[in-house]
Formats: sequence, structure tokens, C-alpha cells
Amino acid sequence: MNGHQIIFSDESQYYLWARLHSTAITSEFLISAQVNVFPWPSHSPELSLIEHVWKIIGVEMGNLRRPSKNLVELRRRIQEPYDHISQPEIDNLIPSIPRMLLNV
Repeated sequence: MNGHQIIFSDESQYYLWARLHSTAITSEFLISAQVNVFPWPSHSPELSLIEHVWKIIGVEMGNLRRPSKNLVELRRRIQEPYDHISQPEIDNLIPSIPRMLLNV
């Protein structure tokens, strides 16, 4: 692929739903095609970038002065910080992946 090495993560070791949808034929193909698969450590949510996005939202919600009055307000309070996460904030998470992998 244009001279770049690509390594896929094996989410079947991390997510139960992925394990349930994983088949022997898929595993056989990955081996026969010599696809590099990173063995994803179990119970490592810190490796999931979406968990870091949730943390950003949680910090914003932690600054609120009072609890939400109802589900509509709670949904709005979650949606607002989500809508304000900038693309550069997301982009800045990607270079942290190698460091996160070294820490597990």
C-alpha cells in the first residue's frame, strides 16, 4: 500500500461483540494473507480514542453547576460539548497512539 506498513488491531480480543462476529475463516485469511494484526490487550479502554473524547466531554460536564433537570436537558448538555470538539483536538489524539501502546 504505497510502501507503508499497515498493522490492524484485533478487536475480537477487546470487544465481546467482535469476538462473537469473528469467524475461523477470517482468522485463516489473515494468516494466509500475512496481514499484520496487533494483539489488542483486553480491558484497555485507554487505547480507544473515543474514550479520550468522552473524557473531554466529561470535563466540560464536570464544570456544570447543577444536575440536569430531565433527559432532554441531559442530552443537550452532552451534545453541546461534543459539537464543540474541534477537528484539531481529535487530530492531536492520533499521535498519542504509539505512546499509549507502549504504556500497556
